[in-house]
Amino acid sequence: MSDYHIRFIGNVAQAKRPLNWPSKVYKDVMARVENLDGLREVTNQQYALFIRNQGMFVYLDPNKVDERMFVPDAQMFVPLHMLSSITTKTTKLASEIPGNEAIKQ
Repeated sequence: MSDYHIRFIGNVAQAKRPLNWPSKVYKDVMARVENLDGLREVTNQQYALFIRNQGMFVYLDPNKVDERMFVPDAQMFVPLHMLSSITTKTTKLASEIPGNEAIKQ
């Protein structure tokens, strides 16, 4: 099994971006998978969630995220119609993710 960090990058369309909004928004997912097919499945599941929700729930400051603790008003919803694209940056981690934070396949 290998652990991965998958960063989904929502590129906010310039014409639809409100004042003081970032041009990119991020959703981070940690995954523990056996092979590339498992990684593809986790990635596709997250894309399907964006489609079902018709947008992305993202943290206002992705660098200050602690998934173990709920922080009111730390997230925002970005509707799909405001995004020009969603891309990914996938990184294989050098060691296992501690705790139960990984999606197990």
